[in-house]
Amino acid sequence: MDSELILIGLFRHLIDRGYPLGIRDYRDALFALRNGVGALQRERLLWLCRTLWARTDEEATWLERLFQDFPEPSASELAPWLPSAPAVVESMAGSQTAAAASAASAAPSLEELPELRFQAAAQTGTALPRALLPVASEEPFIYTPRPPLSLRSLIVCWRRFRRAQRVGPKVDIDVVATILEKCRTGILRAPVLSAARQNQAAVLVLADASASMLPFAAFFRTFEESLAESRLRWSKLLYFENVPSDTLYETESFLRPVEMKNLLRDHSGTPLMIISDAGAARGARNRRRLEATREFFSTVGRNFHPVVWMNPMPRSRWIKTSAEQIARFPSLSMLPLNEEGMLTAIDSLRGLKDVA
Repeated sequence: MDSELILIGLFRHLIDRGYPLGIRDYRDALFALRNGVGALQRERLLWLCRTLWARTDEEATWLERLFQDFPEPSASELAPWLPSAPAVVESMAGSQTAAAASAASAAPSLEELPELRFQAAAQTGTALPRALLPVASEEPFIYTPRPPLSLRSLIVCWRRFRRAQRVGPKVDIDVVATILEKCRTGILRAPVLSAARQNQAAVLVLADASASMLPFAAFFRTFEESLAESRLRWSKLLYFENVPSDTLYETESFLRPVEMKNLLRDHSGTPLMIISDAGAARGARNRRRLEATREFFSTVGRNFHPVVWMNPMPRSRWIKTSAEQIARFPSLSMLPLNEEGMLTAIDSLRGLKDVA
């Protein structure tokens, strides 16, 4: 029981400092503790939390640093959790452990249970009565958004997308040309200059803002922020509903329309990235969606190339859906929206590989 109390204190310590944890993470660790994994010693608990709660090396380092700052709980801090019987908490500093708790708390009597009241069915909106329960002010279980890719990972991926060309004023010394000029004339009055290399890579991103993509709405804002830090020559994020059409929009609420014909005129030849579940979220195969998507690519496929389709749903969810059929289009490459898929997509946009 003592290890469980320390676990909830550690859990709250981490989420208060911004570490991404949710109720499922706590339940996993609690289940492991109740089965004797990670108990009794501080090092064992650290190993357990790092194994269950750290998804990357960066998160593991962050967790270890916060774990070192987590103090051993005092008796006064544990008193509210043990109201009926005093307990001795095991020390978790190194391998030194203390004795176990002396007694368990007694079960609450019927008089101590809170009085339940119900809201009328006509007021709940669900045609069913609803219990009015008090909300605990110190409830530590929160749902932390977990985007498919972090902002840092997206920026790192975009920094790989480079097409360096010499453009602009001549400001760099061309060493080879300078040596050749010296050998040709025997006199070097001034070094030979050339234009600086600048990244000329560009990308057009079309994101599906339909109802099935609502869970990824916050990720689109992160994605737009990453484009601003990408150092690309030109990038644009536009939105559509279910299938790209002749009219796109600058906002997720479909405001400020942008005509596709203007993009074809001004940015022909630009690589294209599409972010959509392609029907995989609902698990259906829609013939109209397939035909509309095929018509769209027959119109823009010659103007935007290469084309990659990032699907936030895993490959296993594509089976027997519209996404499975769209992934077979010869004019595009469909990839899962994760770090590995994003790196592969960037290589495809650079023209380094064709993804099957």
